[in-house]
Amino acid sequence: MERILKNAAGAMRLRRETYARLMWDEYATADAVLIVVAVAAVQLVASIVVGRVGALGLLQGLLRLATGELIRWMVAALVMWLVSTKLLGGRGRIPATVGPTGYAYLPFVVAPLVRIALSVGGLSRYAPFVEVVASLWFGLGLFVVAQVLFDLARDRAFIAASVSLIGWWLVTLVVL
Repeated sequence: MERILKNAAGAMRLRRETYARLMWDEYATADAVLIVVAVAAVQLVASIVVGRVGALGLLQGLLRLATGELIRWMVAALVMWLVSTKLLGGRGRIPATVGPTGYAYLPFVVAPLVRIALSVGGLSRYAPFVEVVASLWFGLGLFVVAQVLFDLARDRAFIAASVSLIGWWLVTLVVL
């Protein structure tokens, strides 16, 4: 658990060293699955607290959210790999892409908690901005992933991260 928290802290700070280490971490993909499922769990808890989901729909809601988040994460990783290797000339393997992309997903663990805090504080009108900020933070994480994993220059890493984020948003519109 200590390793996951250390890697999570580095990923949230967008540290290149963390993403470089994750590229060789044999547990990074399994950790990323836990992170993405945690995103779904926190979103579900936030929905219950805010009153959008009843406690009876808990298991069904968790399964639906977890499946959607896992699909979104995998699409982001696949698009990142495809754009980086097939279009922009980077070198890398898809298995090495999945784990670090999952760690870049960490802002979505924090976003529901911020939405709850805004709701409790009477500032729920600002809640939609939380998702935008989390998405941009995820995009910055993808930018670092593209630079570190595929050794892309900044401009190419920006393109890879942007296209991956657009793919993630398109899947979000379809899946969730």
